[in-house]
Amino acid sequence: MAYLTKATSMNDFDNYLKVKSDLPAIAWSGFATAPNPDNLRAYFQKVLNNPDIHIYFMFEEGSEDVIGYAQFVEENADEVHYAGYSVLEKYQGKGYGKLISKLIFEKISELPVKKVFGWISEHNIPSIKSWLANGFVKKEAFKMIRLEALAREDRFDLYEKTL
Repeated sequence: MAYLTKATSMNDFDNYLKVKSDLPAIAWSGFATAPNPDNLRAYFQKVLNNPDIHIYFMFEEGSEDVIGYAQFVEENADEVHYAGYSVLEKYQGKGYGKLISKLIFEKISELPVKKVFGWISEHNIPSIKSWLANGFVKKEAFKMIRLEALAREDRFDLYEKTL
């Protein structure tokens, strides 16, 4: 059985580096290459110091190998921005994406917010399926984002879920 654990200290950085350096995560990040570990470490420290940003890692019971991560940001008293998730390539296609979203929505539902929103590339079919399965609705708003590792610009559609 898979479960989430919240990132609470710099001891969690190695897991963060691992998921952010995985090829699919790089592709959807907008960057061309894996992150510089020193720069990512500084960013991770800032995130840990910000009570509005939440990072969770997914593990399988009895294993210390990280499967993936999810991140959300409390934008204001009413809204949470689900900044997305990533499942390591070797675990993809096994339902972990849908599960990590389900588990993170359970965490978000503990907050006194009314709406969750996020942006997904029209080409990221697994994420679209996962979010729709978890009650999100595609809205008309979109934005164009350059994905350097994929050498293209994608349309990212807005998805929302009312709690």
